[in-house]
Amino acid sequence: DPWVAAHAMVAAGSRNAELRAELYMQLVKQLRSNANLKSRAKYWELLALCLHFFSPPSGADDIVHVFCKGNAPGGGTKYVSLMHMAMFGTPPPLCAPDELADRLSIFEGRSMRSKYSYREEAEALPFPTSARHSMEMRRMSAS
Repeated sequence: DPWVAAHAMVAAGSRNAELRAELYMQLVKQLRSNANLKSRAKYWELLALCLHFFSPPSGADDIVHVFCKGNAPGGGTKYVSLMHMAMFGTPPPLCAPDELADRLSIFEGRSMRSKYSYREEAEALPFPTSARHSMEMRRMSAS
């Protein structure tokens, strides 16, 4: 069962931080050198599941980020959002193998937007009234 195999890989990365860089680098390698479209699609799914449950370690995160932006479907936005949520939030607990397909369908079916984008973060800061007014004026003039 492919879901059991995917679960084993995700579980290994979730439980063992020392394996994470190697897991991510192997996924990138398989995605770069795989000419089989169906197989490559499965590796993108596996990458999404890994990013959902655990973040790449420091050093590997930059490689995964750049690779996703340059190679992932849709410009990599969803993958980078998943990575940021795992890095700066609290990744969800590992689910059962038969629930992985549901997690993946949620990822594939909706537009993901990282809650850690710079613009959202800046707009959420408690600026003094004059600074907020200045930001609003700049935004209106740019429209």
